[in-house]
Amino acid sequence: MIIKKSNNTIELLFYNTILFTILNFLLITKQSFLVGGKRLEDLSWDPQSGIFNKNSNIEPVIQVHIMDRIKINCPKARENDRKYKYSKLYAVSREGFEKCSLLNSKIIGTCKNPNLNSSINIVFREVSPLAGALVFKPGEDYYLISTSTGTLEGIDNSEGGLCSTDNMKVKFEIQEKNEQPKSEEAQKIIENKYVGNNQNIVKNFNENNSMAAGVLQSFNDDTAIVYRINNADVEYNEDEIYSFINSTIKISYNYHIILVILFISVISCNFI
Repeated sequence: MIIKKSNNTIELLFYNTILFTILNFLLITKQSFLVGGKRLEDLSWDPQSGIFNKNSNIEPVIQVHIMDRIKINCPKARENDRKYKYSKLYAVSREGFEKCSLLNSKIIGTCKNPNLNSSINIVFREVSPLAGALVFKPGEDYYLISTSTGTLEGIDNSEGGLCSTDNMKVKFEIQEKNEQPKSEEAQKIIENKYVGNNQNIVKNFNENNSMAAGVLQSFNDDTAIVYRINNADVEYNEDEIYSFINSTIKISYNYHIILVILFISVISCNFI
């Protein structure tokens, strides 16, 4: 009886150790899925945006940190009869970025309706709650371009296009954790109007630094890159969207934690 009681105690401790380890893992990883960081200034995907300087060979660069988020707004038709620029946005490799070509590309959004408020939302996650979603690694660079010609007929153009004629491309530099922004001499704040609103975008003017080769990132057809709200005629409250994501994840984690605790209780009762 003493030996049997001793074995039961050892088994109970063993199972409790495993279950508490699982519980601890859930608690630790919970925070990595929640939306945090800061919301960056909206980026207008329009040749008139200050970040796209067709007379310059400097790469448009935006520095971000993990869990930051940015909204890319499609242009809207102007009252001055300026033609609407139809375009598709692609994530590409470094080579595709430099050559304005859809190499290792993944489409992430389309701007094709001048009468609707269309936007693409990107969350720079190191860990994603969505299966197959693209994750962003600190220290690596990610590239967006548009090779469309600006016309509806040329929206599927795969070489050159707006990327070449209007420098419509942008590099996202994912900063290392706890890394401070670069010195003021290496960057400049561009004040520009995005569809009537003044916005500030950080652009790197140090040509040597900006032309340094980044880490190549490959994309395939199964790669999910963004959370999109495309061609929507209703402007959603973004805070409500992220609040919903957080609350959903919290409920899921709390549910699993409760199950683990109940399982521990049942196992403990069986060994008493």
